[in-house]
Amino acid sequence: MNGDSLDQTCVIVDMSLDERCTRAAVIVLLMGCVHEHVGHISVCQFHVQRAADGDLLCPHCYASGELTCPLEALAEVTESGERRVLQG
Repeated sequence: MNGDSLDQTCVIVDMSLDERCTRAAVIVLLMGCVHEHVGHISVCQFHVQRAADGDLLCPHCYASGELTCPLEALAEVTESGERRVLQG
């Protein structure tokens, strides 16, 4: 899980289509699952809402074929690398 700049596209993969999103990234989030898969992820506006709704699955767990656990947005990562903890 890696996405450090907003000069790229969203890195979320639509699991049902097995295709990567092609929308422009609007934010970088620090996201993780209960199995400690944590990283900076660039996401588009559509996937920001899905992340807020808890509808994104961890790609590492999904790839294992055994687990489907949700990603949780932990913080916003600013361009300077500062992390702003999300509440709520």
